[in-house]
Amino acid sequence: MNENGSRTLPGHTFEGTNFEGSLPRRRSGEHKRSEPLGDHEQNGDLGVEAVPSLADSSLTATPADGGTVSSTSDTPSVPASEPSTGTDWWTSRADAARTGFAPTTTGPMDRVRSRWRWTAGPVTSAPAVAAGIVFVGGEDGRIYALDATDGVERWAFDARGQVTATPTVVDGTVYVGAHDERVYALDVEDGRDRWQFRGTGKVEAALGVMNDQVYAVCHGGQVLALSTTDGSRQTAFQTGSKAASALTAVDGTVYLSNLDGGVSARDVTGGRERWRFAPEVGVYATPVVANDTVYVGTVDDGRVYALNRVTGAKTWEFRTGAAVWSSVAVGGETLYVGSDDGCIYALDARNGTSRWSVQTGAQVWSSPAVTADTVYVGNHAGQVYALDRNDGAIRWSFKTSDAVTGSPAVVDGTVYVTDESGTVYALSE
Repeated sequence: MNENGSRTLPGHTFEGTNFEGSLPRRRSGEHKRSEPLGDHEQNGDLGVEAVPSLADSSLTATPADGGTVSSTSDTPSVPASEPSTGTDWWTSRADAARTGFAPTTTGPMDRVRSRWRWTAGPVTSAPAVAAGIVFVGGEDGRIYALDATDGVERWAFDARGQVTATPTVVDGTVYVGAHDERVYALDVEDGRDRWQFRGTGKVEAALGVMNDQVYAVCHGGQVLALSTTDGSRQTAFQTGSKAASALTAVDGTVYLSNLDGGVSARDVTGGRERWRFAPEVGVYATPVVANDTVYVGTVDDGRVYALNRVTGAKTWEFRTGAAVWSSVAVGGETLYVGSDDGCIYALDARNGTSRWSVQTGAQVWSSPAVTADTVYVGNHAGQVYALDRNDGAIRWSFKTSDAVTGSPAVVDGTVYVTDESGTVYALSE
């Protein structure tokens, strides 16, 4: 056990809490057919201890009228998450609210093996899984559709630029943005191009779909709302941010993370800014919306914040040991998040106190995927972990060939995950 009270996983060394470095550069890869693999597992049963580490902050939200919304330390009612209700992991973080929580699906629990793996390109997005197909984007500008059972490639579509965003699959259509400034709508079965729309900058973040409209944020700050039917522009507005990093669209509101300035909430009809929190702090992680709360981590100060959904006022904060690039997962009364300090934290969703933490020995940019009983997450050392939701005990770990920085997808007993070498893995018992 290290000095902050969390446990270090076997096989790793870890010194201090201040990692340096950036996301590893992805390497080009040779196109390979999917190939089944044998067992590669490590079971564990380490216990962990809670490590509370709350700190005060003067950050506040600014509403549209220019006034200041005061922070509050009052404990809100338990913010129940809005989990995926089906068996598909159909978009980034499982559902429209980006909760990363799929209580009705299962993943491998007691042991793990790689059922198949597939490499081409390499892959540069986290996977989405729907209708028995795994969808990923590549550095080579392709969107790939792989059979979820055996990894065989069903089709590939050539976009005109790198695809880093997780595809979104709704009603038989795959929606995805690319670095060529375009949003694409493709047929799930054959990859046929149904429509495409060109914005004003690279589309690097996953798209949102709400009320028959597709929402995209372009590099440079333009937000687009496009018809799901034909791609016609319904509305567009500028956010003023030059480095918008993520978008969540739910209940008539678009929530935006910005590396050059905090997190904001905007009305979808005209783009009016309802509030902005911490405009001086860089935010990369996707805003996660659970009932009356928005959860987000920050890069500059390494904190996780819970914000009032309507006003943007802070309800609580938790300070990790380093930058938070990982998006929060919210499962019931607990949220889970990784940090550059190498830890995976489980926090009480009501007040932000630490329930447990696990030290993995490497940066955790990967966003956790949570089922009814297990947390799945990867780290920069290429390890994928299955942790018990209740106490963080390690059920198994699996070593990939490179850093795991994206979110796993969990569907029908299988964890689908990509690593920085561009390989897609299907992990099952």
